[in-house]
Amino acid sequence: MSEYESEKNNDIESEDVQKEPKTEDEGWKEGKSKLKNVTIRGIDSDIYDQFSYKIRNLRMNLGEAITKMMNDIIVDLDDSLDHLPALRARTTFDNFTLERLSINHYDRLKISRADLEEANAQVNFSHIDKLIFLPDVTREVFTRYVKSVTHCGIVRMPSIFPKLIMYSKLQFCDRIEVYNVEDANSKNSFED
Repeated sequence: MSEYESEKNNDIESEDVQKEPKTEDEGWKEGKSKLKNVTIRGIDSDIYDQFSYKIRNLRMNLGEAITKMMNDIIVDLDDSLDHLPALRARTTFDNFTLERLSINHYDRLKISRADLEEANAQVNFSHIDKLIFLPDVTREVFTRYVKSVTHCGIVRMPSIFPKLIMYSKLQFCDRIEVYNVEDANSKNSFED
């Protein structure tokens, strides 16, 4: 047998040798080596608090949840930068182009339909002692423009909102008062 044939046989033997399966510990270490600690600047603290609260209620790890969301976005996006298809998350991106505003730290604030429509933004209300949504705020306007209401004292809402729609936007509020729209209009109960 020539030297060339001997090397060729050794190559064939090495290809035929099966690799042993990785132990559970080796698999974990390989997966762990792919993890990366990341600091993200510019995240709205109220949104972060709400998100982490919901993730903890689902008994998920925050890092795993964010990784899954980022992977879903990567899978769903095509090569075009100006096209954002519906993502797998339940939220819709009808309002994706809307600016986001935060209204914080007021004693008393009355919000009308015109206020929300003129702002043409998704609004986060937080740390307001008494927040009143006037009777002309419709369910559609509330859903489109109010992103969240958090850490408020008293929140007064018109009775035309379904409870679950209302509660989905409210978190960490001391008291929620639902008023009858007809009674409020006849009594002018919003005048100081």
